Amino acid sequence: VYGRGSADMKAGCAVALVALRILRDSGVELDGDVTAQLIVDEEAGGNGTLDAVLAGRYPPGSACIMLEPTSPDVLLISGRGAQFFRLRVPGQEGGTEYYRDLVNAIDPAIVLFEAVKRHALMREASVAGSELYASHGRQKVPLAITTFQAGAWPSTLAGEAVLEGTIE
Repeated sequence: VYGRGSADMKAGCAVALVALRILRDSGVELDGDVTAQLIVDEEAGGNGTLDAVLAGRYPPGSACIMLEPTSPDVLLISGRGAQFFRLRVPGQEGGTEYYRDLVNAIDPAIVLFEAVKRHALMREASVAGSELYASHGRQKVPLAITTFQAGAWPSTLAGEAVLEGTIE
């Protein structure tokens, strides 16, 4: 196994498949079924696993072993999931001499940026006492805008601002 994520999730996937083969080949009898659910790009959603759960492919009482090598001393009992998002904020492009008459997309985008930061703090507070997130450190349910692009020229008001981020 080589490439981006080799020592991260890809190695875990390889270990899981080898372990399942060893169980099968050694004739071990289990009390239930074992299924390998491997996620392509779990940092961008893992929606295949969500779909499998919603479709009922995992009956009540099922368990999951996550092979993410977060720490050798931590056994996690929950996963955050992740979804990327893009926000497009319209404005009115024009020369800076019209800054009082036109909407510079950067102004409402900054308001939106600050609102997302406040919402992130609220989300963190909502899970502060939950045992499900006890091992996730300080940022238990991350939400952040991570890119901010606006404008086409230094002397022109931005006609659009694009903010991207992740919610987990």
